[in-house]
Amino acid sequence: MPTDVASLLFALTVSMLTMAVALPSVMGQVNMAARRAQLGIFLQAAGWVLLLISGLVEAGSWTDRALSTLSMAGIAGGLALNATAFDLWCGRTALARAPTIIAVVLTLGYGIGFSSYAFRVGWANGLLALQMAMVAATLWREPLVPVGRWRWLLVVALVAQMVVTAWRGVLGRFLPISSRLFSRRIR
Repeated sequence: MPTDVASLLFALTVSMLTMAVALPSVMGQVNMAARRAQLGIFLQAAGWVLLLISGLVEAGSWTDRALSTLSMAGIAGGLALNATAFDLWCGRTALARAPTIIAVVLTLGYGIGFSSYAFRVGWANGLLALQMAMVAATLWREPLVPVGRWRWLLVVALVAQMVVTAWRGVLGRFLPISSRLFSRRIR
C-alpha cells in the first residue's frame, strides 16, 4: 500500500499543533520543565507548519529558502528545549548547550547550503539525528529524583526516530535521487 509523504507530514503537523495548543490549556500552572516542554512542542509544530508552507512556494526561491531554514530552526530549537525540560524533570540542572549549539549550527548551515539538495538534506537530518541521540541520552541517564518509567517510552521513540532520520540524511547526502523518490512516496 503506497503512502503519500505529504499526507503523513500534514497529519504530523496537525498532531503537533493540537498538542501545542492543548498542553497549556490542560496543564494550567506548571513548573519550568513543563513550560520548556510546551514551548519545545510549539516550536516543533511551527517548524513543521513552515516546512509545509515552503512546499507551496516556488522551489529554490528566497521565500522557499527562508521558510525552510526557519522550519529547521523551529524543529531543532524545539528539540533543544525538550532536552532542557527532560533534564529538569529528572532533577538535573538544565544544560542543553550541545543541543542548542547544534540547533544554531544546523540552522545556519542549512540556510547557507540551501542551494544544494544533497547537502541540506544530509546536513539537517544528520544533525537532527544527533540532537535526538542527545535527548535520548539525557533520558537514559539515571534521574536524581523519582520520575517513573515514562522516560523509557520516549527513549525508544527517539531512537526509532533517530534511525529513520539518520537514514534519510544518508539517502539525501549520498543518494539524492533515491531520497527524492522516498520523499514523494513510501512503499
